[in-house]
Amino acid sequence: MITLFSSCSTKEIANYNVIEDKVYDIPIKSQVSLRVELKDSAATKQQIIDLIQSLSAEQKDRSMKYHNTPTHVFIYVYNTKSEYEISSGSWIAMYQKIGTDDPGSYQYK
Repeated sequence: MITLFSSCSTKEIANYNVIEDKVYDIPIKSQVSLRVELKDSAATKQQIIDLIQSLSAEQKDRSMKYHNTPTHVFIYVYNTKSEYEISSGSWIAMYQKIGTDDPGSYQYK
């Protein structure tokens, strides 16, 4: 008798609202800047990590005029929109990719 075990895991990302979604598309670079706020202040660190990883993966599918995908990507996660409005540097998680060959990097506060 053969018994197979399957492990399925689904990530539960934090709920969010988009504050800003800017695209700068010129021949030298195709840039996306995305800023989001959390809908739930009780989001766990893992949910925030999963959120920013999901958002960064989604950017690879964005259609750009001058490049197949964005060459530069900046994503910022804030606790609230008001914190962003007070200081754009008050993000709690961020992703940046600068250039076609850059795999990107994550930072968490």
